[in-house]
Amino acid sequence: MNEGTWVSKRGASDGKANPRVRRWLGSSPFLLLLSACSMGASGDESDPVDPGKIIAMAPGDDRFVTPVFEDYSVDYNSRTSKTGLFTVQVRKTGSGEKISVVDIIPTEDNVIVAQRQIDADTHNFDFSAGPYLAWGTEFVVAQNDSEGYNWTRVPVGSSPPQQMTGKLDHNGSVSEMFSPTLASLMPMPVGTVFTLPEVYPRKGEFVSAELDQYTVLRSERLTLESGLSCDCWVLEKKAWSGTIDHIWVSRKAPFEMRRIRDVGGRDFQSDAQNYREL
Repeated sequence: MNEGTWVSKRGASDGKANPRVRRWLGSSPFLLLLSACSMGASGDESDPVDPGKIIAMAPGDDRFVTPVFEDYSVDYNSRTSKTGLFTVQVRKTGSGEKISVVDIIPTEDNVIVAQRQIDADTHNFDFSAGPYLAWGTEFVVAQNDSEGYNWTRVPVGSSPPQQMTGKLDHNGSVSEMFSPTLASLMPMPVGTVFTLPEVYPRKGEFVSAELDQYTVLRSERLTLESGLSCDCWVLEKKAWSGTIDHIWVSRKAPFEMRRIRDVGGRDFQSDAQNYREL
């Protein structure tokens, strides 16, 4: 793989003059396996940060610059999987306008498979299909855009399907978990605080886009037991739902290297393992 540039549909010719362009370095699959994200942190980290300022961002923000990547599969360790692992597969679809994220989670009784589709340019959370347990045991096919949402809920059992529609604030929503979305916002100076909207289920059986807050805590070199190693930005996410995540993010696939979630004082940690290109 040769050196090149990623240029968004908005276009530009100078990576320094326009934030929509970033340089990237490719590597052989063998080197990617040993050090999947060897790219160092950017000098942009030295930029001054306005104390107390919170940057409000939404899908379509010019700060989103999706890195070039090959389709890939990566396992993460999990306490709830019967194998101790779950798999995330990330592929570009069509002519590269969309990013497909497939989550595969083995359980004691079956295998859960869920799909998410993200717009590669705006990072809007366009589409999802999979199990959803917010209002009961059901399968949900969801479409989301800047105008609103259209969800079809299929309960497990004899209940008929239900359709939900409504408005979404904040120009849509994102789906950042184990996707390239946060990597597309890096580098950011340490101390930067920003918000992104995410869809949440609500009482009364509707959904809304609510703001989660992120803080860039530091940058550091991370080496995992799996052998994967990279220079990462460590972000703290304070979700609207009340959970707190700490996320290690790189500009190189598999992008999210580690996530530690605090749920009521209990930590759940997922580290990247078994990374390979598809």
